[in-house]
Amino acid sequence: MNIMKPINLFLFSAFISLVYSASAQNVKSVKLISDVQVTSEGLYFTGEKKKDFIFGRRITPHGDCIDVISGYVFVTWYKGGMDKRNLMLSRKKVDSDTWQTIEFPYPHVGFRGNPKVGDSHNRAAIRICPIDETVHVVFDLHGYMKEELPDRYFSYIVSKPNMAFAEEWTIDNFNTLRTYLREDENYERMTYPEFNRFDDGRIMVDFRNRGSGNGNDLFSFYDGKGWSKMFQYNNGNQPNKMNYNFYGSFKFMHGKLYQGGSIRYGLANSDDNFKYDGNNGLFLAYADAPFGNSDWKDIKGNSIKIPLQNPDVIKVAEPCDINPEKNNVKQPFWTVSISGDVHYLTSVGDKNVHFYKNADKNEFLYSTDCPPPGGDILAIGNTILVVTLENGRPLMKSTPAGENSWNTLLKETRGDSYHHCNVIFEGNKIFLYAMKKGTGDAQPITLLTYEVKW
Repeated sequence: MNIMKPINLFLFSAFISLVYSASAQNVKSVKLISDVQVTSEGLYFTGEKKKDFIFGRRITPHGDCIDVISGYVFVTWYKGGMDKRNLMLSRKKVDSDTWQTIEFPYPHVGFRGNPKVGDSHNRAAIRICPIDETVHVVFDLHGYMKEELPDRYFSYIVSKPNMAFAEEWTIDNFNTLRTYLREDENYERMTYPEFNRFDDGRIMVDFRNRGSGNGNDLFSFYDGKGWSKMFQYNNGNQPNKMNYNFYGSFKFMHGKLYQGGSIRYGLANSDDNFKYDGNNGLFLAYADAPFGNSDWKDIKGNSIKIPLQNPDVIKVAEPCDINPEKNNVKQPFWTVSISGDVHYLTSVGDKNVHFYKNADKNEFLYSTDCPPPGGDILAIGNTILVVTLENGRPLMKSTPAGENSWNTLLKETRGDSYHHCNVIFEGNKIFLYAMKKGTGDAQPITLLTYEVKW
C-alpha cells in the first residue's frame, strides 16, 4: 500500500497554489538560508580542449539537472574524475542538510563513445511525475546512432512507481537502463534533453533530433501510464538550403507551454559568406492545452501549426542588427510574466542586451544597460529576476515586468566562487546548484537555497 501518495499530491498542489498566489506581488528581497554541499567529486573537464574534452569544461551541473517537488530537491551529476564518470542522483528534503545519493553503473560515454575525451553536451535531465511518483532521467545524449553505441545511443532510466519519496533511496528503486521511452519509436540522434511538468502532474520531455544546423525539436508526454508518441515542433530540414535548428527551450508557465530562443541556420556552420556567424534572432510561440499540433500561436495570438517550416513566422526581434560586425547571438535566457510581458537576456559579441516587451505594447524595446546573461531569468509575480554569477559569485537583479529598471537584490563579493550554476524557483525559494572553483577533474558541487520575500 502506498500511504505517501495523497500527502505528496497535496504538497504538489500546495506548491502550485503558492506560485499562483504570488502572481500579483513584487519581489522585495532574497536571503541565503542554506548552503549544502552535494559532493566533493563533481566531474569537471580539465586538460586541453579538443584533446581531453570537446566544446566546454562543464558537465556537472549542466542542463535540466535539478527538480524540486513536494518538499524534496533532486539533483543529477557525474562523478569525477575522468576515471569514474558515473551518473549520480542525489535527493534531500528542502529543509534538510543530508543528501541521499545513488551511484548508477552508467559512466559518461565520452565524445563519440571515447571515454578518455569528455563531451559537455552530455548533461543529465531529471523530472518527477507526481501521478505515480516516478523519477525520470534522460542523460548522455549527443546525436548518437545505434550502430556506434548500441547500448547507449539513448540513455533513459525510470524508477519503479511510488519511489520518488520512498524512505529508502537505493538503486533497487530503479529499473534498468533503457534505450527508448516507448519501444515503437526511434530515439537515435537525440541531444539536449529537457523536461517540463504540468499542473495536472503530467511531465513532458523534449530534445533535438539531428544536428546544430538542421535539427528538429521533438517532445513527448508522460501521464503516469506511459509515454505518448513524439510531436515534432519544427522542420529544420528545408529543401532550399535554409536548414535551421532552434537553440532554446520549452517552458510551462502560467498554464501555457512556451517555446523560445534563437536559431542557427546550417549555412552559418558551412558558408563563411553567410550573414550570420552563428545563432541569430529571438523567437517565441506558445500553446494552450492539450499542446497538440493545432494548439500553437505566435505572441500576437495568431494560430500557427506545427511542425513549423519557416521560423520567421514567430520571430520577434533580431539582436544582430545592433552589433552587425559580430552577427552571432549567444543563446538567450528568456521568460514571460503572468501578465504576458516578455523578456530576453542575450549578448551579441561583447554587448549584453535586454530585449523586452510590455504586455500592453506591440513592439520590443532593448537596452544594453542590463545584467549579464547566465544562470536563469525568472518571472516571479510582477518581478523579473535574473539569477547569475558575476566574477564567480551569485548576483541577483530585478526589474518590474515589462520594464528595464534593474535593481540589485543580492551581490556576493566574498566567500566561495563558482565555475557555473543552474537555477530553479519553486514555492518561495530560489535554488542555485553550482560547482565551486577547485582543482583537478573532481571538484565540489553545492546547493544554495535563497528565500524570496514579497
